[in-house]
Amino acid sequence: MSGTLLENLLLQAKIDNITRIAISAVIARGSRVLLVKRKGDDFLGGIYEFPGGEVEKKESIHDALRREVKEETGLRVSAVKNYLGSFDYESEKGRTRVFNYLVEVTGPIELKLSEHDAYAWATKKNEANISLTKPILDILNEYWSRCSE
Repeated sequence: MSGTLLENLLLQAKIDNITRIAISAVIARGSRVLLVKRKGDDFLGGIYEFPGGEVEKKESIHDALRREVKEETGLRVSAVKNYLGSFDYESEKGRTRVFNYLVEVTGPIELKLSEHDAYAWATKKNEANISLTKPILDILNEYWSRCSE
């Protein structure tokens, strides 16, 4: 990804009065995409999402992706591929913009969930059976549209 794109994304976030920047990792195997389920007592409990979280001060987007994926799933990001879009949400911590990236992971997929209580592999055929927010579904559809090109 070009530094210019990221610089523009961060500048736009500042213009839009975004107070927090977060990332999420789209981990795919063909048309299947890994989703993790938020614990019931958490913010948006029971909803499936991509692994990810807040970018820490002085941390790069790529470093945040690697750290969050490792912390939440036990998987190791080997490459950050494509930017798939962003979405915003409000919480008690302020307005957050989430940048979503397609990433590759090394090794077998053996999940060690630490912050979630379940996982699922979403496909176009089963996404209706998984609790998703519209922004997550939009990112999934963006990924699937690129897969079929």
